[in-house]
Amino acid sequence: MAKLSVHPHKGFLNTKFIIRSHSEDYNVVSIYSKVKDKVDTANPVSLLDKESLNDGYVFKNPGRYVVMLDNNEDSAVEVYVEDAIKFGGSTYKNSYVFEETPWCFVVMKDRTYFYNRDTDEQYVENFSPDEISCVNKDVVLLSNKCDERTLYSLTEQRPLITYSNEILLNKDTLIFQNEVDGKTKLNVVRFNDVLLDKKEYLCDCFSLCEDAGVLYFHEDKTIYTLSLETLEIIKSLKRNYRYFEVIKFIKFTNGHYFVEIQYFRHSANILVCDILSNDSWYVGNLENPLFTCEDVDVIDTDAEKDKIKQIIHLAHEYDLFNKEKPQLLGGINISYKYIEIKKFYVLSRQLYYLIGENSFTLERTGLKNEIRKLYLRTSDNNFEIEISDYNNVTREGDYLFIKTYSKGEKLIVLNGDEVVLRGDFAKYSFAGRIFLSEKDKDGDESIYEFHDGKITLFMKGNFKWDYFEKYGILEQRKDKGQYVIYAFSPKDSSEYSKFEFDNNTDYGFREYTEQKHLKYGNKELYCCGVMLWNTKVDLPEDVKALSEELNYAISVKGTHVFLGRMSKAQGGFINVPILESLFDTSTYGNVLMSDDGENIVYQKGDDLILMNTGTQEEQYFPNTSFISQINGYRPLFKVDGSHRRPRVIDPMTRQYINQDNITNYRFVSPDGKLYADSALSKYIKHLDRINKVFISKEQFRNLIEKYDYQFDISNEEKDKKKEARKEFINMHKDYFKNRNIEDLLNTTTCFTDIITEDFGYATIRKVETDEVYCEIALGHTLRYLNYVAFSYDSRYVAIVGRYPDFCSYKGLLLVYDMEKQKEIEKNTTHRAVWTAAFTQKGFYAAYDSLPTLLYGNVNDDSGIDEVSDRNFLTFSPDGKYMALSNQGYVAYKDENHKWGHQPSTMVYIHSVENPNEQIVPTISDLSDAGVADTNNRKSVASCSFSLDNKKLMMVGRDGIVVIRNLHIE
Repeated sequence: MAKLSVHPHKGFLNTKFIIRSHSEDYNVVSIYSKVKDKVDTANPVSLLDKESLNDGYVFKNPGRYVVMLDNNEDSAVEVYVEDAIKFGGSTYKNSYVFEETPWCFVVMKDRTYFYNRDTDEQYVENFSPDEISCVNKDVVLLSNKCDERTLYSLTEQRPLITYSNEILLNKDTLIFQNEVDGKTKLNVVRFNDVLLDKKEYLCDCFSLCEDAGVLYFHEDKTIYTLSLETLEIIKSLKRNYRYFEVIKFIKFTNGHYFVEIQYFRHSANILVCDILSNDSWYVGNLENPLFTCEDVDVIDTDAEKDKIKQIIHLAHEYDLFNKEKPQLLGGINISYKYIEIKKFYVLSRQLYYLIGENSFTLERTGLKNEIRKLYLRTSDNNFEIEISDYNNVTREGDYLFIKTYSKGEKLIVLNGDEVVLRGDFAKYSFAGRIFLSEKDKDGDESIYEFHDGKITLFMKGNFKWDYFEKYGILEQRKDKGQYVIYAFSPKDSSEYSKFEFDNNTDYGFREYTEQKHLKYGNKELYCCGVMLWNTKVDLPEDVKALSEELNYAISVKGTHVFLGRMSKAQGGFINVPILESLFDTSTYGNVLMSDDGENIVYQKGDDLILMNTGTQEEQYFPNTSFISQINGYRPLFKVDGSHRRPRVIDPMTRQYINQDNITNYRFVSPDGKLYADSALSKYIKHLDRINKVFISKEQFRNLIEKYDYQFDISNEEKDKKKEARKEFINMHKDYFKNRNIEDLLNTTTCFTDIITEDFGYATIRKVETDEVYCEIALGHTLRYLNYVAFSYDSRYVAIVGRYPDFCSYKGLLLVYDMEKQKEIEKNTTHRAVWTAAFTQKGFYAAYDSLPTLLYGNVNDDSGIDEVSDRNFLTFSPDGKYMALSNQGYVAYKDENHKWGHQPSTMVYIHSVENPNEQIVPTISDLSDAGVADTNNRKSVASCSFSLDNKKLMMVGRDGIVVIRNLHIE
């Protein structure tokens, strides 16, 4: 148990750090600064007595600190204070509760709450894992989506080790790998609630056999056996290669087997050996080059492919493909063959292997022909079958299941030398049980259970297998609309239950993947990943987590967290509130910063709240709202004595903003004289194809009303419109002379598409008179108008958006000189382009969906430049700096189901003078929810510099506000 705990380990200048001593034998708690790994023990920052510990401690300055009991280094705890202040409690992410450890966890987007159900101890840490799992009663595993994992000690209340590339983790042993100078380093760690021992081994290959309690690894022609119990090497096997053979170790396979390749003058053999028994098998006479063996490169495949390219190049150079040359007999073919061993299977002293045979031919006709075939064979060549796909061969215990597409024989099962089963079966497995389904010509199924090479009839009927292999849930449809659910236990292979639903039941599966929740009708089958079909327990309201044996539950309801304890007497959970003094659900939206960075305003319902960030004193302004954008900037506001309410200012001009203009028009020039429409429909002009003139929207609507066939048009109305079309066609015979008149009269729905054409145009108008100031041609009509920004002097305008999918263009970034009525720059090659803005000196920036920062300057002709993996957030008011992130966008049609703006925790400050230059360390104060309002066309990113560039405010999508001191001036 740690002598001293400090939480959180990382905080901010307004964080109240909770310091607790777990020992009574001390006088004071000493706090020292730590600079460049040196602790300044001669000058304590603070000395705290026992009573003052109850109040918490707020650090006055940023940096790294060490906290100790009476200068006892054994009790030292290191904390870090960011040079920023932070407000808000973030939003809920997940909860975890376990049987083995008394600690439970509530995870928010930017922090994690810890609570001990036995002692009521509670604290918070500023990290947010994507998953928490129990390792032992004193250690949990914190995981994130990037394969980074941390063992966290609940007794020491700190991380033990952070790693990736896990090989093994059990209650007291961790093995992971990393790369060192081209070699694999095995890190073997023993722990309980602290690290006990760590050993490292270099190797080029390894194999874990957890059931046997050993780890094999190969290094310098020697195979070593490492005991998982003692963490000592208990055996070594040195391979004695004969001098006249070239032998190369390739890899381990199937646990305790290893693979070597033996090269001869014109061929090669593959040798598979058993470490335990010294049995071995040959895969011989490999006449074609072996490229890979179970994903390990056997030769330099890139070099081999280069040879092929060189041969083809020479053939072209010497005109060897020329059919007209009689000496070449009509040209030559160039062919290349190679093989790949995909997988080995050792079954009952028989070796099976999947081998891919590939050939590439460049024919004399110029055609390229590539053939790939996959076979399953035995080393003795007594068995061979062609396989359509690598994934069609699966191993279950000592049996090999081969999925085929042969009529009447869709499954073959092998064991050793024997084919134990052939038939028209589909295979399904769950928790070690294997079922084979066979359908008759009417679609009815017979289900057999496969065990020890034999099948036994299990049941017959009509079944739905969608949720079987994930949950062990099988649905059967019976006569008269009745349904039966068979639920199999993942714990007891013999247990299953049957539930019947009549035709009056609201039947059907409902799965909530992220919550690991499955229902059928009103029947709870799984909740929070825990099996419920075998119990009649009533779950707590708003349950978020359940322990494995259903003894504990966590519920989150609004601003309250509850721990549920199972009461057998009451047949349900008894809830008690937890984390009452710690749990923070406050969030901030529509936030603006004052010009000096000392205050913020935010929206709460219909009210505007002004908060001093130092004292956190608040002042309410009912029925008040502020605008959220002005020409690509987040507005600032000023508080002075002459106005009862704060007033917003334009960061670029530093002048007060006429809010009515922005409210009425949205896109308004800094001088308030010009505006651009925000409605996409206003960016379309309709051309009369026949008379070559643009028509008004009212005229266009009249054409639609007169000529177009609506979906539900009546026969009478269609006849009337058909006569109108005839009359129009007769009046313009030259225009229609090469068209199918019958189709135009009967089947063409949108006649207006034939006689009109749409073009994209942006219209800039005068605010005072609403008359047109200028029209800007955009080419094709836009699918999305994302933003319009005016320059500081109101001379230039930037328009960004996206063209339709079928258009040859992609995104749009157009910079236009309204005074000279000409394009400065136009880019249509990037994906959808988002927010744009100008600086006072004419520098402009936007970003596309990758993301890519796009920038330029209206005062030179250097064009549009790029910075990859960056999206634009905002400029500083003086135009010297810009804040960037790397939030891209995934289109709805993309295969990535998490479409939309992709969040990022990172903010970067770059110099406008050199946009590729990052001038301060990366800022990672936000949660993985990312910066607020980057996905809102009605606003701009919620990020602002103060007027003096000393502070940067960032607002997260989860309602967190961070104001950081920049130190860039």
